[in-house]
Amino acid sequence: MGRSRVNVAIVGVGYWGGNLLRTFGKLPEVRVTDVCDLDVKRLRALGVEHPELRLIDDLGELVGRDDVDALVIATPPSRHHTMALAALHAGKHVWVEKPLALSAAEGRALVDAAAAAGRILFVDETFLYDPLVVEMKRLVDQGALGELYHLSFERLGMGRIRRDSNVWWNSAPHDLSILFHLVPRPVVSTRLHQHTYLQPGIADMA
Repeated sequence: MGRSRVNVAIVGVGYWGGNLLRTFGKLPEVRVTDVCDLDVKRLRALGVEHPELRLIDDLGELVGRDDVDALVIATPPSRHHTMALAALHAGKHVWVEKPLALSAAEGRALVDAAAAAGRILFVDETFLYDPLVVEMKRLVDQGALGELYHLSFERLGMGRIRRDSNVWWNSAPHDLSILFHLVPRPVVSTRLHQHTYLQPGIADMA
């Protein structure tokens, strides 16, 4: 890169993308140079608040910029795979919100693309940095809790109603990342249950 700061573009500046824009803006090692969104009104509003940002509504234009080092993708999950793949093929590092993709095949394709490009592919598993999980990890590593034989997670997808992904893809990545972080050895068995209440065919409790 040859620069002292990493130039970052944020793709998708809705609720969570807006949070990421504020957070990255506080990091001295990072400079947010661009925001990309299909909502032109949202872009214009951001332009008033952040006149230093370039406003882009075309991903192809964004990944073609030589002065952008990394893309932060905070779009609906159904777009993660396509956008992250385009960024990796363009030689960009990629930070993508969970879930990485909506199938194991898509996820593997992204991992392979990152390896082939020699670029970093990072999934934002925020709970791994939560003080509670950090303390749990410390206790497990010290053996303070004894041998772990069973872990149980339960999730309700009763927040924002999504139509492009279910509670598994929206919330289970948090639980799985915590599980593999706390217990870095093969899982012997799993048992999964899901229920659908609000939208036919889209599980909202698991």
